Amino acid sequence: MNKNNQNTIKNQSQESAGIKVDSLTKKYKTEEGSETVFENLSFNIDSGDFVTLIGRSGSGKSTTLNIISQILEPTSGTVEFVDAEGKKKETTLGHVFQEPHLLPWKTARENIEFVHKNNPNYSDEIAENVLDMVGLADHYDKYPSKLSGGQNQRVGIARALSVDPDVLLMDEPFSSLDEITAEEMRGEMGRLHMDLGKTVFFVTHDLAEAVQLSDRILMLGDGHIYDDIKVPFDRPRNMGSDEIGEFNAEVVRRFNDL
Repeated sequence: MNKNNQNTIKNQSQESAGIKVDSLTKKYKTEEGSETVFENLSFNIDSGDFVTLIGRSGSGKSTTLNIISQILEPTSGTVEFVDAEGKKKETTLGHVFQEPHLLPWKTARENIEFVHKNNPNYSDEIAENVLDMVGLADHYDKYPSKLSGGQNQRVGIARALSVDPDVLLMDEPFSSLDEITAEEMRGEMGRLHMDLGKTVFFVTHDLAEAVQLSDRILMLGDGHIYDDIKVPFDRPRNMGSDEIGEFNAEVVRRFNDL
């Protein structure tokens, strides 16, 4: 990747937004009345932090992320994006889904171009820079069918980064990959976070993945955050070390306490 462009992205990302979630409630209408996913959910994420939300299936992890991303409306409560002083900040969001949802008739470069169709300042250099960033410098003009599952997900991450988001939202992005590829992608994601300093809100069901990547781990269950764990290790992290292994076991124990 062009070093000057990487520095530009990094400098912009030093102003990444924090997230304030206050008294968030989500209910769905049912034939019997309504179903409450969670009620009065509150937490804060500081600018530049990598925070992971974990919980069992059906606990509301993806619903929380989709409300933050404005895909869903909350029943009540608020989500605000703020600067380092806590003031509201106009914020650009990047979203990485469990599946990359690439357009099969477009190349990697064209899939990124597609999200910029209303951007008069777009150029191919934007796509090429972010594809370089995720290790796809030789794959600009390949179609999704010619890329592996991990490579397609890299295109999805590059697409999200191409808008230079203040906040990167990631919904179980590695869960559909084989473990070898997923581990490689975790390493890449950790490197990108160190390089760019983006605020990341990450959803997963994989506790070890949360320990490997996160500054904090939020545990969601019974409709509320029942644990907020600071991960006290520098990056990159050796997941085979005894110290991190003991910490990971403690996270599993606290998760099972619910």
